[in-house]
Formats: sequence, C-alpha cells, structure tokens
Amino acid sequence: MQDIRACTVCAPVLPHAPWPVVVASADSRILIIGQAPGARVHASSSHDSPRGRNNLKHIIKRLAE
Repeated sequence: MQDIRACTVCAPVLPHAPWPVVVASADSRILIIGQAPGARVHASSSHDSPRGRNNLKHIIKRLAE
C-alpha cells in the first residue's frame, strides 16, 4: 500500500503533484486505486467529496449490472 501511495509514474503528464488515492481494508472485496483527478481535489486536500462518491457509486452500480 505504501508503494502505491508513493507512486509518481504519471507525474510528467499531470498539471499538479501526483496524489494516488487508495481505499481498501483487509475485508474489502474490491480494491479501488485512482489518481486524484483535478485541481479542486488538490486544493481541498480531500479526495472524498459528495460528487466523487456519487460518481463512484454510479460506476460500481453499472459494473455490477
């Protein structure tokens, strides 16, 4: 997990510093890893927002269909 959080592979193509987002637990059946996508997320210092949660719920729901 530390290696994932420290990843900077995409740094050359991002307009801001890389900030890998990892949400998981030992009991998780799904591991979601992503890059905090934009300046708004970086400015807020939080990858967790109502809009982001709703988007993720929608994606997971579509995948489960």
